[in-house]
Amino acid sequence: MNKLIASLEETKGVDSIHNVHVWSVCSNVHVLDCHVYSSSCDVAGLERIKEELRKKAAKFGIRHTTFEFESRECALKARHRHIKH
Repeated sequence: MNKLIASLEETKGVDSIHNVHVWSVCSNVHVLDCHVYSSSCDVAGLERIKEELRKKAAKFGIRHTTFEFESRECALKARHRHIKH
């Protein structure tokens, strides 16, 4: 798992990976779901990052992936948001 995460985090445009879940649907179908922090706001760029992440996951035998992209800036703003009544 540590090698998988390290490989994914080496991808250009990826700041960090967290909330990683890997499981097997059956003996030959392994699934990855994780959150990806990226400072990229370019949709086409995110698609390139996603494709690179899929290729890297495939090297670990993972056949199905779900990547949820998050912006560190958005995450920090959300923590400091004040709720108005």
